[in-house]
Amino acid sequence: MSRRQQMLALGVLGLVAACAAPPEQRWAKAGVNANIYEADRVACLGTVDREFNPYYDYGPMVSGSTASGRLLFRDRAAEEMFRDCMRGRGYRLMTIEAPRQG
Repeated sequence: MSRRQQMLALGVLGLVAACAAPPEQRWAKAGVNANIYEADRVACLGTVDREFNPYYDYGPMVSGSTASGRLLFRDRAAEEMFRDCMRGRGYRLMTIEAPRQG
């Protein structure tokens, strides 16, 4: 394979990887500066830390369930608690579109 073909292949792979990457998301709220956003984010993380109890809410490991499956479920539940907190504070999760090239 020539050097030009290698570079072309790498370029195509890079393009495919960029297209396959999930879009970036950010929390947004009108009239909020970076300091207020960070305070709200930390407050919601604190709420999850204080209130989310995976053993109470979802029970201990039971036979037949995988540890990684249970952890993933618990992580998703904790993330949803965080999202609910941010939404409760008036934020919306916005998808940031990548700039189009060409």
